[in-house]
Amino acid sequence: MKEPKAGPLKESKASARILEAAIELFAEYGYFGTTIRDVAKKADVTAMTIYRLFKSKEGLFEMALKAVTKGSLDQAHFLLTVFQNKDKKHVQAHVPAAVRHWYDSVSRQPARLMMYAYLSENEKWRDMAYSPVEDIIEVLAGTLDETIDKKIKRRPKAAVVARTLILALFQFKIAHPKIKSAREETAAVEDILNEWLVGVFPES
Repeated sequence: MKEPKAGPLKESKASARILEAAIELFAEYGYFGTTIRDVAKKADVTAMTIYRLFKSKEGLFEMALKAVTKGSLDQAHFLLTVFQNKDKKHVQAHVPAAVRHWYDSVSRQPARLMMYAYLSENEKWRDMAYSPVEDIIEVLAGTLDETIDKKIKRRPKAAVVARTLILALFQFKIAHPKIKSAREETAAVEDILNEWLVGVFPES
């Protein structure tokens, strides 16, 4: 039976519902643990609608991944703007605040989906997932390279400490127990940031 054509507005709303459902299911069960039928049921559409709008399961996964990485990429642009206008004298307060804002802006499901893609054997998915995280690491490393005192002994490598912090927070976002309250999560993130700062600026 041929499915009746839908208007642009109806298709736009259906696409949004499908992507929302796909992000949730792919994040929870992965690519192979999620079927088009699962997504269709959750989005309250037919499987035929999904195939018409996204062509294939792979196409749907890539659109879902693109949607979540765009949000993270926007945060990278935010960090770049903030760091370019920073007061270098207060970088130890400024950097944690910017990183905290980025962490709070990334929700758990998109983070899980990005990590799933990054750990997959699909090179295209890995590149899509990791590029926004790499952008943030690069911006943070550049800021640290300018501000860490070059005269201190055993000066930490900016790229290494930037990567360590961002990946630690990214992993924490995905792996921390669901039973933690927002207050407990905030306190844990503050502990990670404080310990990191002591390691980067040991003589301050």
